[in-house]
Amino acid sequence: MNDDLKLAIEHWPFVSSLLTKPQNERDYDGLVKALDDLLDIVGESEAHPLKGLLDIMADWIEGYDHEHRPMPVASGVDVLRIDDARAWPETRRSFGHWHPGRRR
Repeated sequence: MNDDLKLAIEHWPFVSSLLTKPQNERDYDGLVKALDDLLDIVGESEAHPLKGLLDIMADWIEGYDHEHRPMPVASGVDVLRIDDARAWPETRRSFGHWHPGRRR
């Protein structure tokens, strides 16, 4: 058995929650929190020694999202409508039914 594997086995109880696919919302939430904390440390550095761990955790989270939280199917027009509604709430309140791109 090589030394890296021996160290991994020794430390597994302490890091297994970071290196295991989330099986439920509790696992997922814990992994997201840990990823946020790790992002504070790693930042945008591609050369940081913990970048590999960050990538693994992000992959697990993305996989869980794709499986348990699929994106709804929407046309480009629908997406723009949603974006408009979020971007212009004050304008709509001020001008009633005014909508950007629509002339009065």
